Amino acid sequence: ARKKKKKYKYPFLTMALRKKKIMKLAKGFYGKRNSCWRVARRGVYKKLQHQYNVRRIKRRNYSRLWNQQINAAVQEHGMRYSQFMHYLSISGSGLNRRVLAELAQFEPLSMKSLVDFAKSSRLALDDSSSSSSSSNSVLSIDFPDEFNLDLSDDTQEQYDIIAEEVQSKLQRLYAAEEDEDVIYEQKLQQELEKSKKSDDGIYDRL
Repeated sequence: ARKKKKKYKYPFLTMALRKKKIMKLAKGFYGKRNSCWRVARRGVYKKLQHQYNVRRIKRRNYSRLWNQQINAAVQEHGMRYSQFMHYLSISGSGLNRRVLAELAQFEPLSMKSLVDFAKSSRLALDDSSSSSSSSNSVLSIDFPDEFNLDLSDDTQEQYDIIAEEVQSKLQRLYAAEEDEDVIYEQKLQQELEKSKKSDDGIYDRL
């Protein structure tokens, strides 16, 4: 059942509140558009329409920019954008285009490791597909026990090999990021020590 509209005892109050809201939105307009009700109403409706369109255009422009940044970073390592995104989505990495664009812009080493990870997943999938075609066996997904599917030993071994390769690649990626942090901290400490030594030398001269 539809909800009944609330009937106000004084309908002119709702009109006054609506006018007040629209005149508040029209604040800063030029000429009669910020004081005259009829002109201000049209201006506010047009303003809201433009704001909606500009928000959509802004999202569109940012998505194009992210695609260009990712494509430029991926092509440096000999891979196409479509292949990179495809194999990343298959591997299950939860990185969106915004994060990938930031990595491409500010973290080139981590971006390179992601490209290597996508290449390794592509090789693993190619090997599994070639072995399955040679043995005339189709890879199937691990369904729950309710479906009562009998998986062959070959397919299960292929799944285990792919899972081990993906896990080893992720571990290498995390280890590389930790090594970068350690190297950065060591460089900072060396610079601090150099600055302290230079300051001590200045004070000794004085």
